[in-house]
Amino acid sequence: MQHSHYSYDKETGREKFASEVNRVFERNGIAFELKDGEVIRFASAVLHESLAAAAFKTGDAILDGLLEVSRQKFLSRSLYTGASPWRKSGTRGNA
Repeated sequence: MQHSHYSYDKETGREKFASEVNRVFERNGIAFELKDGEVIRFASAVLHESLAAAAFKTGDAILDGLLEVSRQKFLSRSLYTGASPWRKSGTRGNA
């Protein structure tokens, strides 16, 4: 087998890497996919639309707030989701 950095096919390498990462996600039951260099969350179109249109009115303002934060985090593409409402500022783990 010949080894050469000059004949490396970048696109084929990326496809192979994405395939291997996606296999790890699938084996571990993780609802993500590496596609076009970006990790995206699997969510059916129906689920995505339902969550986007959801208005929580349980009668409990705190629960409604927590549900809204969860909905925003689930739909967000950002890696930063902000502080958890049940954690003290500057601490890690459960408060």
